[in-house]
Amino acid sequence: MMRLVLLFISFFIYITDTNAQLQEGDKAPFFTLFDQNNQVFDASRHIGKHPVVLFFYPRDDSPGCTKEVCSFRDKYEDYQKIGTVVVGINPGSIMSHKKFSDKHKLQYSLLSDSKNDVADLFGVETSLLGYIVSRVTFVINKEGIIEKIIKEQPADMHSDISYKTLTVKAQVAK
Repeated sequence: MMRLVLLFISFFIYITDTNAQLQEGDKAPFFTLFDQNNQVFDASRHIGKHPVVLFFYPRDDSPGCTKEVCSFRDKYEDYQKIGTVVVGINPGSIMSHKKFSDKHKLQYSLLSDSKNDVADLFGVETSLLGYIVSRVTFVINKEGIIEKIIKEQPADMHSDISYKTLTVKAQVAK
């Protein structure tokens, strides 16, 4: 019995340790996923070349997530002006993302991370057997460094905080 308990504890420590969330100041990892149009999104084409706002959201068409994706949509032109790539990710299917994107006229990519590989890579927590990811936004600067991690904020505030993070840094650099 003691061996079984020790085995369980060791496994639990291994699982939690391998899913450690990236921190501000860490280099953002590269990944490849399909978007709502079944096109490949290769992060290596963007990270380290442009600022990137990468937001994980729980699910398509829930009230909070709709507020979040629409707040990024409404600020999209401002992000374009400062050369920023905006990307949403959750475990939903390509078809679900397509319907959601079309319904809300989104101009940016929604990526399907059906196995939570990218969520795990970034250390984003999941629940309900991986069907729902936590709401976390990573603001990645042009050098590929995570400038800010946003969580525990209202869904519709992630876009404003991300934009302010990028524009304040740009003003300080001038």
